[in-house]
Amino acid sequence: MKNIILVGKPNSGKSLLFNQLTGLRQKVANFPGVTVELKSGTFDQYKLVDFPGTYSLKSLSRDEELAIEKLHEAMLSDETSLVVCNLDATRLESSLVFGLQVRDLALQHNKGIIFALNMIDEVQRFGHEIDTEKLATDLGCAVFALSAKTLIGLHEFKL
Repeated sequence: MKNIILVGKPNSGKSLLFNQLTGLRQKVANFPGVTVELKSGTFDQYKLVDFPGTYSLKSLSRDEELAIEKLHEAMLSDETSLVVCNLDATRLESSLVFGLQVRDLALQHNKGIIFALNMIDEVQRFGHEIDTEKLATDLGCAVFALSAKTLIGLHEFKL
């Protein structure tokens, strides 16, 4: 079974997305550091692996250092077929800093990458929009606007 790895910043809805896709109930809370180990579940014919949240590929703490080491190991594995990078739509600029680092790492290791633009419901609630087609063109890979909380766009999310 091939692996899909799910990465993102802490407190960005990543673990909730993991739960929605796998049907599991991994602990979710509104503070960084809840996912401090790798969690996995089944999604379609894949093993989906939820990585601990990190702010950057340059570690600021021992927890981040371990998560980044595991991410590099996953990139070297033939079992890893795709990286899903969860972006916080409400904090897109800061999420993209990490997202671009992950995209470059994935491309360096010939791994597919897509972006899940999570929390789009919060952006819409304030009457804003994000041009996902333009963002996808700029990033060079697919971008899916969704909300793991309200399930907006989750059915269109295809891997």
